[in-house]
Amino acid sequence: MSIQRYGLRRRLLRFTVCGILLPISALFLIYGQYIGYSMKQSALQQAAAAHHNTAITLGTQMRTFSNAMRGFYTYSDMISLLTQGRTGLYSEEQTNDEAIFNTLSLILSSVPEARSIKLTSFKRGMIYTMTSSYQRFSSAGELSPPNVGFPCKPYSYYVTLLGNADASGKLLVCMPLYNIPSSSDILALVQLEVPISNLTSLTGQTDAPGEVLCLLDQDGKPLYSSDGSADTAALWKKLRGISWEKYKVQTFVQGSTDPVLAEKIEEKGFSWYLVQVCPASSLERSSYAFVRTTIALFVGCVLLMLLLLVFQLNTILTPLSRLSEYADIVSSGNLSADPAAYRDYDHPDEIRTLIHSIDRMMHTITDSVIRQYELDIANKTMELNMLQAQITPHFLFNTLQCFATTALEGHNPELYGCIASLGQMLRYSMHTDQPIVTLQDEIDYSNRYISLQLMRFKLPLQTEWQIEPKAAQCKIPKMILQPLIENSFTHGRILMVPEGRIEVRAELREGSLVLIVSDNGLGSDAERIRQLNQELSTLRSSILERKNCNGTPMPHQHAVAEEAYGTGNNIGLNNVYSRLLLNYGTCCNMYCSLEAPTGFCVLLSLPAEKEDPHETTAN
Repeated sequence: MSIQRYGLRRRLLRFTVCGILLPISALFLIYGQYIGYSMKQSALQQAAAAHHNTAITLGTQMRTFSNAMRGFYTYSDMISLLTQGRTGLYSEEQTNDEAIFNTLSLILSSVPEARSIKLTSFKRGMIYTMTSSYQRFSSAGELSPPNVGFPCKPYSYYVTLLGNADASGKLLVCMPLYNIPSSSDILALVQLEVPISNLTSLTGQTDAPGEVLCLLDQDGKPLYSSDGSADTAALWKKLRGISWEKYKVQTFVQGSTDPVLAEKIEEKGFSWYLVQVCPASSLERSSYAFVRTTIALFVGCVLLMLLLLVFQLNTILTPLSRLSEYADIVSSGNLSADPAAYRDYDHPDEIRTLIHSIDRMMHTITDSVIRQYELDIANKTMELNMLQAQITPHFLFNTLQCFATTALEGHNPELYGCIASLGQMLRYSMHTDQPIVTLQDEIDYSNRYISLQLMRFKLPLQTEWQIEPKAAQCKIPKMILQPLIENSFTHGRILMVPEGRIEVRAELREGSLVLIVSDNGLGSDAERIRQLNQELSTLRSSILERKNCNGTPMPHQHAVAEEAYGTGNNIGLNNVYSRLLLNYGTCCNMYCSLEAPTGFCVLLSLPAEKEDPHETTAN
């Protein structure tokens, strides 16, 4: 199977892009549109605030002009002078003219935006003019009050336009002076000439491309327009349909997208309309700048996040990739590869646990391969030994049959009985296809062994069998009882006692078969018993540690058992206990004790089974 080396890294990156970046990008687009709209509204509100300030400032300037011109009424001598005609006396008229020019100078100095002030005295028939540089001009002529009409009531004024309605034009602020309290006797007309270019509240507001600022009078005629091509007629048509409040900004849309700000400037004597067209492009420009800055920051954050993500992915996936390389090497058959080169990972997390688990698994696999190799060699050796062993027992059994026939023909029944017993023992041991027998079979085999020993040594020996009938029918592994009895002859030195005795007991206790073999020989003491029990405990631990979880012996455990009991001095006891442990596990036990004063006693405990445990397991 072909495996992509970087498939996991690509999948994680795709997941990150699809699962994280795309939703964040979509959210950012929505957020950008919202921010753009909010910034546009904020810019429009700022423009409306600036527009309102312009209207307030312009109204304040016009009130300043009006208050300055009303200053004539505060000079009672000036009003008296204007009510009189000329006296004809040169010195007196010169003094009067000087007084008029001084008053004009005071008023002009209070209005820095004005270029000149002009006083037309109808009673005196004189026109007095003073410029912002305080130059004086006077002229005489037959004058009559103009028919100015509304709103030229006492203390009122009106404004007219001189020139073009742009920055080059001039506003002429006119106030008639009445002979108070009369409202019809006009004494003079005061006129302030104010260049529109000096009204920075108007000319300083149009700095954005496409922005138009207009000042319309109460009839819709333009007094000022920052763009001469502006359609003031269309604007006036819109303005006429609005319900106005004094000094309150109204907003409407001209065309398709451009918002228009309008405010009514209403003072005593005139009503003006300050109109400002704000192009949508200029309003969006600030929002676009903010959105572009935000996009740049977002892209930077995304790139930084991707770099951190790639770094973190490499930190996580690099050890996994090395483990994959190590697994490929092992799968190719190279079990001797050093895993240390692929496990340089020190973070205490799941990857480190995985690396250590794979390391332990490889050690287990290597040990299993070595054990399997040793087991194969042992099996081949055992097969050869079994082939050789099949020849020798048959030859011996046939030879013993010939000896028995010769003894019978020679009328020697005792010799015949011994040979027959030996042949039966040989036949019993040759039946390797029956590893499980009854306890009674073991008792019969052990009796033949004892009879041969008594015939051999010609010494008295008392044998006592205490066997429960049900216990005699229990199934046990073959060659369990005879090695225990043989131990009394070989190590217990039972034959050295004048009245030797071997006692064998078998009983059932709570589902277990208990075998007790004891003698009164001379081969044991307390230290020896302790050593035997220690050896049996060590043997039990070594075998049970190698059994698998369901209690079935692993193939190599027989070799382990043979190694364990083959190194001690009590081969028979170790052999019996090893085979019991391999068959029954923790359900069996063996214990040695001292039969006073120097006798030996061994106790076996194993499950009481009426059927072959191997057959039951197979079924």
